[in-house]
Amino acid sequence: MQTNRYSTASKRIWASIVDGIVFMPFLLIDRFLISPTESEYFVVGWQMLSVIIPLLYSIVAHYKYGQTIGKWVAGVQVVDISESHKINLKQAIVRASFYLAIKLAAVCYYLFLVVTNGDKAYFFEGFNDLAGTLIMVWFLLNLVTMYSNKKSRAIHDFLAQSVVIASPQAKR
Repeated sequence: MQTNRYSTASKRIWASIVDGIVFMPFLLIDRFLISPTESEYFVVGWQMLSVIIPLLYSIVAHYKYGQTIGKWVAGVQVVDISESHKINLKQAIVRASFYLAIKLAAVCYYLFLVVTNGDKAYFFEGFNDLAGTLIMVWFLLNLVTMYSNKKSRAIHDFLAQSVVIASPQAKR
């Protein structure tokens, strides 16, 4: 019974897919409305929003509810390592800190390139290439970590002193 409580790795992957679907409208807006725009400032502003909103969603949802929509659908939740309560705001921020650091660094770097060169193509292509590659490496490292310990804790769980468990209300 206790082992099933921590069998969350595949459910977490499913949760990531669902959360990706939640933010699919951002991709569509980006692709069809923002990309053709000529205003570099508008493009940069949109890119900043598309970086900040998913991070805020993750931080607030984990802090307030212990789960995102994806985790809710997958039947898992994030709790403090003690497993007696939800994570606090600091823990929620720490869990998202790598994504936050990578995306902010990429935004700053490519914002510099746009301002220096005046070419917004740098922002779309370069930002997505850099941030996407680093996030994929982070995702793979987290997968390896999740499958290598008995509580399926990812790197960000170790950093934040959290653990993802099967939701008590989830059907087994």
